[in-house]
Amino acid sequence: MNPSTCTPSALEVGNTIRKLRIIRNYKQAEFADKIGMCPEGLSKIENGKTDISLSRLCAIANAFDVDITILFSDSSDLFK
Repeated sequence: MNPSTCTPSALEVGNTIRKLRIIRNYKQAEFADKIGMCPEGLSKIENGKTDISLSRLCAIANAFDVDITILFSDSSDLFK
């Protein structure tokens, strides 16, 4: 998280999403389909190359069955 603003960047959120996807053993295309988007769009999210709408964040959190705040967490905590 960016300490100067205390808000995660798109790259940090994308990295958390990618790590959760890997932990849950979803292939990128499979997870993209699950949340109703194309794999290329999910790739852009995971690589921080696009902003994510709140509705998309909700869909991602629902697909992972986690609270949406997890997506804003430090992804290094996911492997503990």
